Amino acid sequence: MVNNAFWIADQKRFAFALDKENKTVDEASVLSTVPMWFGVLDQEKAGQMITQLSDSNHQTDWGMRIISGNAKRYSGGGYHYGAVWPLFTGWASVGEYRYHREHAAYANLRSNALLALDGSPGHVTEVLSGDYYQGLSTSSPHQIWSAAMVVAPLLRGMLGLSTDAKNSTLTLAPHLPADWSFFTLHNVHVGPSTLDLRYQKNRQRNRFANPK
Repeated sequence: MVNNAFWIADQKRFAFALDKENKTVDEASVLSTVPMWFGVLDQEKAGQMITQLSDSNHQTDWGMRIISGNAKRYSGGGYHYGAVWPLFTGWASVGEYRYHREHAAYANLRSNALLALDGSPGHVTEVLSGDYYQGLSTSSPHQIWSAAMVVAPLLRGMLGLSTDAKNSTLTLAPHLPADWSFFTLHNVHVGPSTLDLRYQKNRQRNRFANPK
């Protein structure tokens, strides 16, 4: 349904919303990356949407504006009309990794990770201005869903980690930065099993191993 009801073909993007008459509200928004997390969007349409969201009018150095800075509704201090939410920057990163747009995904992951190093260690604010690198006056100084959007894009996005306890399966689909030669994961639970995983690459091959 989302692929048809929200898609604006001539603009090559998903709508911000449907109005009371069930017509599309034509505004590109980072909110369209939410269904990307679950992989429900068509590959081609998602790619076209990500291309638009990668524009500098949507991205800041500290995360994703909810709508473009060129939008008529835009307000840098608007809670839902231009502010930067680490929550949706993280959603964007996971969605972009799912659709194999790792450069945009890494930029958003990095933006969120740097927020966690600014101020009290590990504290990530709820929402920031879309114009300036500062939290809004209405923002909680430490929001758990913002902090989670450092971990989730790293594990679910960059490393492509997913588990299925019912079928006792684990999947890794990594999109690693070129200069990463190895990583390890400890205490990954899959049903009754607990795994430690190690990935290593060299010029000849890539290799996964369970050191236990």
